Amino acid sequence: FDFVTLYDEWKNNRLKLRCHSIFSELVIHSNGDVPLCQNLDVVLGNTHENTLDEIFNSKETCKIQCQHSKTCNQCWINYHRKYDIILLRNLEKMFPKRLIELFYGKYQWSSNTQITYKEHFKQITA
Repeated sequence: FDFVTLYDEWKNNRLKLRCHSIFSELVIHSNGDVPLCQNLDVVLGNTHENTLDEIFNSKETCKIQCQHSKTCNQCWINYHRKYDIILLRNLEKMFPKRLIELFYGKYQWSSNTQITYKEHFKQITA
């Protein structure tokens, strides 16, 4: 599975992907805190003070999500990164990498910043 294969690239700081799971997944701690991600000490709000809709759809949450999604490459958790890999892999089936980067932002599968997912896997499985 590609998630496991790409781990070394990520661990050696050659793979860089934006995090998109923070836009669609969330955690609620037992004290009501809703963190941006269970791996970061960024709390978006608390369910004892606001509804989940209010927290997740607030302007402040949107701002924080946008900031972190562009720069966070800190974890390699199956729950999060698999989503990001699948998203980009499928986009590359339909659009050139340059076009994807115009909308998505810069990303790379290896130390070669121009290589696509398909090209990278051809190289490592050859």
